[in-house]
Amino acid sequence: MTITSSSRLLINENPLQVLPSLAVALKNINEAIMLQQVQYWLSRSTKVFESRRWVYNTIDDWKVQFPWMTEKTIRNRFSSLIEKKVIITSNFNRAGFDRTKWYTIDYDKLNSLINDQNSAEKPDMTHSEKSSESKRKKVPDRSGKKFQIEEEESSECIR
Repeated sequence: MTITSSSRLLINENPLQVLPSLAVALKNINEAIMLQQVQYWLSRSTKVFESRRWVYNTIDDWKVQFPWMTEKTIRNRFSSLIEKKVIITSNFNRAGFDRTKWYTIDYDKLNSLINDQNSAEKPDMTHSEKSSESKRKKVPDRSGKKFQIEEEESSECIR
């Protein structure tokens, strides 16, 4: 009898990690993963502007880090994080034609969002939520309670 001790689907590379509570607060797992990845790069960044650390990447650079997401999904998720005011973007490029975005995290806003999530009661399902049930997935949080999270558009799997 042969016992297999590895699989190509198990971690043999640097993993992307995220706390379930962050996904709950943001109401989106992809946004939580992306925000955690921005934090990872900020912790290693030496670029400081306006008293904040910043990182820069093009959408193609982010696509390499999030290969299961389409370019459209990456743009939409970053737009959502910016709209939630958790991510701040700017352009510190020397060349005027260089549109590479720089990213940082507004930790005060993130903490406020998490505190709001912790103090909020679970809302009742509205008619529109019921009608889009097929696009939602129930997953447990750290305490075992289930919450709904919207499914994302992703790249097609190659078999």
